[in-house]
Amino acid sequence: MINSHCKLLIVTFDDIDILQEIKQRVGDYLQCDIVAKTNHHPKVRMSAKQYFGLFSNANDFLSLLVPLRNGYDFVLGIVKRDLYVPRLKFVLGLANPLESVSIISLARLKSSNKKRYIDRAVKEAIHELGHLLGIEHCGNPKCVMRFSNRVSDIDKKDDKFCEKCVRLLRE
Repeated sequence: MINSHCKLLIVTFDDIDILQEIKQRVGDYLQCDIVAKTNHHPKVRMSAKQYFGLFSNANDFLSLLVPLRNGYDFVLGIVKRDLYVPRLKFVLGLANPLESVSIISLARLKSSNKKRYIDRAVKEAIHELGHLLGIEHCGNPKCVMRFSNRVSDIDKKDDKFCEKCVRLLRE
């Protein structure tokens, strides 16, 4: 989808039991080389206590990812805890296209059905990486770039860009 020369770094801040599945499916779909690393940064542990001790500011994670981008086209962070941004109680993910970094939270994606859990995580990862590629939210209810305000929204969409978004990628 992007090109075979794309290099993506996935940084986990927690132990992610479905990391290999995410890495495989995202890499296959976007056709990019992926390296995965774990980063238990001390600042992350401190920021986890913010917002009533349950949520972390997604922007704090993006700031930690920027210096790790060296040598990679994009960086995707993955955390287990809930994320928020000012003025929103929670976010499922966040991207900073100017810095080519993004983050997703698995906190609300959990399911007793492992396949559904993996599908949700892959969709969120591709969605945030889509923002890094310059794609905005899409009105197509099946497109991975459709805005998701809740987990049921994620379940309704595909794990792919719609034709319109693919055309935008190729422009």
